[in-house]
Amino acid sequence: MHPGFEFLYVLEGELELRHGDKECTLDTGDAVYFDAGTPHSYQCAGKRAARVIIVTMHQPPQAMPMRASNTTQGLRTMPGAKPGAGEEKAEIL
Repeated sequence: MHPGFEFLYVLEGELELRHGDKECTLDTGDAVYFDAGTPHSYQCAGKRAARVIIVTMHQPPQAMPMRASNTTQGLRTMPGAKPGAGEEKAEIL
């Protein structure tokens, strides 16, 4: 847990992501970004190693956007990052 945000893009494999009390599995081509100030973790979810681009944007606490309420936190859906994919994927805020 740290102030700022993280962006993950799965190049290959499966990645299990936990953010607060939410959990989802990302597949090859999926992407997600989230508030890194909430407890979070990720690990390989498949039998083979996952290859993932991870971008961490550290920010001092005062630079982080204010939240209106706790009801806006959690999973939201967004189109998959795979070209031509029509599946809904998870976005953790």
